[in-house]
Amino acid sequence: MNELQTPDLKYSVHVCTLLGKLRVLAGYSIKEAADFAGLTDKELTDMESGHSAADDDLIDSLCQLYGVDTRKLAA
Repeated sequence: MNELQTPDLKYSVHVCTLLGKLRVLAGYSIKEAADFAGLTDKELTDMESGHSAADDDLIDSLCQLYGVDTRKLAA
């Protein structure tokens, strides 16, 4: 991995772990959020724990479910 990829990876991990916190605050279980996103429980758990990344469409979809403006994740 080169230096240019490192900030993106850190940003992705930060956003994914933040999505887990937002899910809990919004009152959704792993199962409910995973079903909404078309993921398995394990896939969502892996993403929220920073073991896998999420694409922009998935992040947008989960933010919509949680009632969060996607643009505020980067703030």
